[in-house]
Amino acid sequence: MEGTEIMSSETLQRTRAAYTESISHMDYISILRHIEAGIIKDMAQQGYGRAQLQEALQKAGRYPKDEGTDARRHYFDSILPTGEEAGSTQLPSPAVVFARAYPARIEEHAYAPLKEQDVRILSEMLREGHAPGDIQEAYFGHSLFRHLLAEENTCNRFESDAFSGFMELAQTRSAKERTYAGERFAEEMQRLWMTYEKEAQDSLNLIPFAEGRVTAKLIGEEGYSAYTMQSILLEESRYTGDDEEREVYADKLIIEALQMKAAYDRLNDAPDIVHAENVDELYAAMLREARKSAYDGLLDDTAEERTIAELVAEDFAKEEIAAAMRHHSPFLLAPARDKEAYIDGVLHKKGQGKAPYLHDAKKAYITAYDLYRRRRLAYDRLLHAQGKSIKGDDPDACARIARQLIAEKKATQDDLKDLMRTDQDLHLGHGQNMRGQTSKEEVRQEERLRVRSIDS
Repeated sequence: MEGTEIMSSETLQRTRAAYTESISHMDYISILRHIEAGIIKDMAQQGYGRAQLQEALQKAGRYPKDEGTDARRHYFDSILPTGEEAGSTQLPSPAVVFARAYPARIEEHAYAPLKEQDVRILSEMLREGHAPGDIQEAYFGHSLFRHLLAEENTCNRFESDAFSGFMELAQTRSAKERTYAGERFAEEMQRLWMTYEKEAQDSLNLIPFAEGRVTAKLIGEEGYSAYTMQSILLEESRYTGDDEEREVYADKLIIEALQMKAAYDRLNDAPDIVHAENVDELYAAMLREARKSAYDGLLDDTAEERTIAELVAEDFAKEEIAAAMRHHSPFLLAPARDKEAYIDGVLHKKGQGKAPYLHDAKKAYITAYDLYRRRRLAYDRLLHAQGKSIKGDDPDACARIARQLIAEKKATQDDLKDLMRTDQDLHLGHGQNMRGQTSKEEVRQEERLRVRSIDS
């Protein structure tokens, strides 16, 4: 499961960083000012004085503390009235009144524009090559709306609404390109499958290997969306299994195809060969040059083996070459590939280009972690639609999903204990907001209790 863990961590963190970067450009302070200035105005009309209103802002306002004391003071001065300093002492607590008025104001002034913004951002992330499952995990618990409103149920419903809007747009786009993408998938698979069909009888891992390469090409070079290719895989894949396993297969293959695409994209940043200063840069530069004359911009294993053979002939250390492969190689990320076997093979078998170096037939492509993740994501979507979440409303859900998989003989007890620990490490930030942080150790302790519950 180690490869799956690394892949999940890398892709999820990239997706979460992409969303954070997008919302960092939003002027949400202006939204805060509009909401809080309105509440302050209403309270002033009720008889609260400037000092009371300042107290309300200090205790219940949402202006971020990390903006600095001077910025915070300037913000307060911009919305506080200039009238009477003291107000009626017979009125309810100003902080309580301010806090009570906040949710309705947010619903009225921030819900719709922030939902529209997030639908646009999530759609753009999909176009940039982030997988739908990663987008969900990066978004749930981290929306900008959640930074403005502390009320958990409303935040969950908001994120559910925005994510549903994003999926509707993805489906609309997919419907427009679905036919052509399906035809291209069939064409490319027919061409590639001629090479592997006989061997596939002995190794089912040849199916994800071949389909992953085609999927990476159609996403990276022809611009079809990840969502479209996911739907095509559900219908056209040669992979056999029950409905859930086919869905999990499509999810996983899309993530790994996007990994390959990202590796190809990074080659664009490689220096020219003449400017390469070490083996790492030279290897990337040589692959970049080879790609210029490749079919549709995608290389095959023979191109990498020729590159490796040239570096070996120049007496570069094989350890350095292997490190460069781990850093840059798109081929290393092909689905179902045994990475270490592949590295060893291309370093010592020059110009072979035929051996795919896959995991043996005993190591199934779909793992317990893959099944667990899909069920957890589906359940979290269901809860969010109800204004709830796994973390806040059903903390035992992860252990229960694990026990279900064990009961169905789709996972062993040891599998699930390991994957739950891994899963929690990947999602320590889920459900946190600016106003209340849960320490990593507290979250880990919670998960230890859930893991132990599997034994019962």
